[in-house]
Amino acid sequence: MSEEVMIGIDVGGPAKGFHAVAIRHTAIIGTFKSPSAVEVAAWCLARGSAVVAVDAPCLWRGVGRPARAAERQLAQDGISSFSTPTEAAARGHAFYTWMFAGMEIFRALATSHPLYLGQADPRNVTLETFPQAVACALAGQIVSAKEKNRGRRGLLTRAGIDESKLGNIDEVDAALCALAAQSFSQRSFHAYGDREGGYIVVPAWSRRARTRPATAP
Repeated sequence: MSEEVMIGIDVGGPAKGFHAVAIRHTAIIGTFKSPSAVEVAAWCLARGSAVVAVDAPCLWRGVGRPARAAERQLAQDGISSFSTPTEAAARGHAFYTWMFAGMEIFRALATSHPLYLGQADPRNVTLETFPQAVACALAGQIVSAKEKNRGRRGLLTRAGIDESKLGNIDEVDAALCALAAQSFSQRSFHAYGDREGGYIVVPAWSRRARTRPATAP
């Protein structure tokens, strides 16, 4: 049983800010909310986090390049995700403010927890993850994103997490991210993507896409 602290971060725009959840094994040991990436990074360091998993793109799409490999591979497994644009294309569009916020948290953690780009050592890194993909991995099948609060809370319960301590869907998603961090630390994970476009890390699963989404318990 690992006693290391794993942290998941849900990323929102300026109004919503960041929601972070820290777990040790299956116990929620702390939650934190702030609009400041620097404050969230400091909170992660104060908790002694071994791995931090963030629900936001870690790299922009390269100029003249197709969609990131991670997003294409997710789609091949039946999991839809937002397509990350180039940084230039994202600027000036309100929708992408959360992606810029995500880039800020990766930068804020870069010194202590550099971005995972295939390193062999599964400690002291920051990962990109995606709660919908984590939910599918935990369920072992493609799950519907509808009524995701109830479905994802059920999956957390199945994983041994006391979801009643989570006040909203942002904290639920942050807890799912923390489970992705834990699976990475335990070397039981799948990484979609490549070094050029970045990896999206989820718990290991069979990755068999289903034509009909199932409702998570």
